[in-house]
Amino acid sequence: MLSFKTSIEILQRFLNVWKSPDIFIILLTLFPVFLATTSNAALILEDRLCIAGEEIMFSAETKKGLFRKGGVVVEFFVNNKSIGKSLSGGDGVAYKAFKPHDTGLVKVMVKTGDEKEEALILCLKKGQTILLIDIETLKEAPFSSIRRKDSREVIKRLSRRFPLVYLLTGFMSQKEAKQWLQKNGYPLAPLLRFKEEMFSEIKEMGLLIRAVIASPELAQEAVFHRLRTFSFNETEGAIEIESWKELEKKI
Repeated sequence: MLSFKTSIEILQRFLNVWKSPDIFIILLTLFPVFLATTSNAALILEDRLCIAGEEIMFSAETKKGLFRKGGVVVEFFVNNKSIGKSLSGGDGVAYKAFKPHDTGLVKVMVKTGDEKEEALILCLKKGQTILLIDIETLKEAPFSSIRRKDSREVIKRLSRRFPLVYLLTGFMSQKEAKQWLQKNGYPLAPLLRFKEEMFSEIKEMGLLIRAVIASPELAQEAVFHRLRTFSFNETEGAIEIESWKELEKKI
């Protein structure tokens, strides 16, 4: 076994080599090559809402490693049927127009080479009422993977009354959140990353919001927009509830 002193000397020699300007230049030169050879083209496609009869523009972001990449041919599919191909531009985004004629869930997929990405589009009629559910309210506690008691059963019953839209407000990625919802048997619905202008955008689409079931931070935003808000935590302006069954009765 090496002595402590010998180990330190070896470590120092190693660090001195890596501090060499020549080594740094070589690494800087090879870094783009590393990204190009070890990373496949990646696709990013997000869930969204739309109005039946109105044209929407699908957008798929194409990436190579950490960076957006233009000049990638992307094929778009709606409910497993191809609607055509598009080339991503200098901004690394490929676009494709589509006009849905029916209401309901639409499965969208984009493909390039061996890579593919899927998303859900919820098509609605103007004046239709939706229910917004923060997925954090489906869990026993923040950062928990255990679903809150009765949440799945109540959500299934509510889905027969209102189109559902899940909102992502926590630290989970969209992929992780979708996997969690599927694993726990929740009804299929689009999952949108919450942003400040979301409530205004939904109203501009001509849609009505029946209620927002929200975590404390989202509840404050919903109350600010004068939306009917339910929360499992005390929040000024929101209706505090103790269980999902209580929410079902009050909604």
